[in-house]
Amino acid sequence: MMDLPTPPGWLIDTVDVVDFGLDPIAIVEHLTNEELEWLEIKMLQMQKEIFDDMGWQHMSYELGGIEALRDLDDRLPVDCIDIRPWELIASGDADNVLLGNELLLFREQSQIIQDDYDVIKSHNGPVGWAVTTVLTWSAGSPFEGALPYRDVLNHTIEIPYLGPAMPKAWPPWEWVPAEWESFEISIPAGNIANFDDRWEWISSDMLPAYQALLEDQGAVEAIIEIPVADRADELRMLGFLPYPND
Repeated sequence: MMDLPTPPGWLIDTVDVVDFGLDPIAIVEHLTNEELEWLEIKMLQMQKEIFDDMGWQHMSYELGGIEALRDLDDRLPVDCIDIRPWELIASGDADNVLLGNELLLFREQSQIIQDDYDVIKSHNGPVGWAVTTVLTWSAGSPFEGALPYRDVLNHTIEIPYLGPAMPKAWPPWEWVPAEWESFEISIPAGNIANFDDRWEWISSDMLPAYQALLEDQGAVEAIIEIPVADRADELRMLGFLPYPND
């Protein structure tokens, strides 16, 4: 038998085969149409929760400014509005506006939808683990200039090379004993369903890229003018699937 190195601890934590008893075939068998439909509905519910939390606040600010939100903050339960981000936005200072929007985004990810991610990850034993692992490997940003999750948070694994001799250069077109003793591959770190992992991705790459995009008003308007259905088609991870048109 080949004597392979012991996997690093983070890899064991990431792919927890022992605890879950993961069998890839068994997991695929669990990913039925019903399970995929459940996931789709859950993700749509998360988007609705974000809108329900923030939509009316944006409308109130647009119609009545910071005074309208202050009045609502006094009248409504404390946890309905976090007034601090809006105060920063209302100051008009460019840095404060950026910070205020970042705090609203933090609220969205940490308070509004994190519990849903927890439900997805724990759903039906290994199925939830498998789904969130696939999301971790495949998650990308919805606009140019930002990197996929896997390119921002990742680990490098060194794999022993056991193949045939490789060409040293081309030319001089000569085969020599393989100089490769190993090669490296990169895999995503953590899990997108974990808030700390997801927020590191968002705050370190996606948010700065989005803020840079906002400086190009023409590019922003061009994105806004794309019909929602067309934009959805552009961003589908599995574009070959027969999605309904209605």
